[in-house]
Amino acid sequence: MDEGKTNHEGRSRLYKSNGFHDDFRRKRRDDGIQIRKQKRMDIFENRRKISQNFADNDEQANPMIIEIMNMLKCGDKQRETASIKEMATKMGINEISLKDLCGSDVLSTLAEMFCNRPKDDPMRSIIVDFFQFCSRNANDGAPLDHLAIESLCMMLLSDKLKRCLMWTVTHLIHNLHEYSPHVEEVSPLIEIISSGMQAVNRSLQNDAARACALLIEWPEIWDEIHTSNLLPLLVGSLASTQRDNQFTILRAIDFITQTTPKFTRVLIDAGLLENFMHLINCRGLSRDICFILSNLAAEGEGIIDMMITTNLLRSVAAFTLSHCCQSAKRSHIAYILEIDALPPFTDMLTCMDAELVLYILDAIEALLQYGEHNLVPESTNPVSVQLEEIGCREKLEFLSQSQNMEIHIKAYAILERISIYDVNDKPISLCEALVKDAYSAFTGRRP
Repeated sequence: MDEGKTNHEGRSRLYKSNGFHDDFRRKRRDDGIQIRKQKRMDIFENRRKISQNFADNDEQANPMIIEIMNMLKCGDKQRETASIKEMATKMGINEISLKDLCGSDVLSTLAEMFCNRPKDDPMRSIIVDFFQFCSRNANDGAPLDHLAIESLCMMLLSDKLKRCLMWTVTHLIHNLHEYSPHVEEVSPLIEIISSGMQAVNRSLQNDAARACALLIEWPEIWDEIHTSNLLPLLVGSLASTQRDNQFTILRAIDFITQTTPKFTRVLIDAGLLENFMHLINCRGLSRDICFILSNLAAEGEGIIDMMITTNLLRSVAAFTLSHCCQSAKRSHIAYILEIDALPPFTDMLTCMDAELVLYILDAIEALLQYGEHNLVPESTNPVSVQLEEIGCREKLEFLSQSQNMEIHIKAYAILERISIYDVNDKPISLCEALVKDAYSAFTGRRP
């Protein structure tokens, strides 16, 4: 080989042969098999060492601990209860120490029994009482090694396992419509979701609500969901779940109401409209709620009667008009005045929803500002005049005494802007002022 010339070129010529390619692939496959065998042997060896350590600990353990362990593993509930009480008694007279429990498998066995027993099993409360007894009798610097700490924490492991299970269920049903499984294959997941939505843990409830909302996107399962009474649980979670989950739940409800009226009555009976009353003023949710309400209103007079009974239609209308009044276009605000929306709009000032009242006060302030700058600026504000005529001043005076500081400040500020005019001045009417404003907007000059 020439000096200064590497030998990789010679080796590369060997790789071009198919025979050499097969040999190298076979060699890599054999090496992989040997590596996996070695890893398996290492695992077996580690387990053997752990078992040997436990055996050594058993030989050095307190004979009382060995007897108690045998009673715990016998399967007889009376003997199990007696063994726990005996441990507490022995610890009380210092015949058994916390160090003895840490060096044995007692705490892990108790934690495993706690997780595997039903919720209504009396043994669970006995185990909890024993762990609390251990924590009260533990001295400072007690040798609580990792085994004892893990055992004491395993009582909280149940909720963590359920959250992991719910996370797995959510991923299973995320793209369920792409695989088209049979309903009977998916229906067992409904029981898991239902138990999660009724759990005490708030995080578990949120995960279950999200899983339920995603499951609803598969229409084939709707009858099973209805039979399992999952829809009322989903509606009830609207008030307590996180904002991201609220979006997902509203999307699922919107999908149902768009597709079929079959479950509308179930949703309303579960308190859907009452939940909407509390969420309609949330800026991020209002549009989705309005879409759902439009679908519900299209289903007939009975549903509309329910919406009127809950005062939801008036709230939605007032909320919509409030947003129109915040527009920067003069034509939008002029349209609100042209349709004579001020009387019913100001009537909503007497509602008990503080957030909606604040929206209406902002809208009235925007209308007054529009009247001052665009409707005959040299004369009395016609918007102010009409507010006086429809009795808005009395409502504002009442709100100015509100305990809500924001309502108090805004109502008082609007009262100062409403003009008190003399009847003999004959102020210009609102209709005439709107006509003049439209003329000036069209021609660019005042009439």
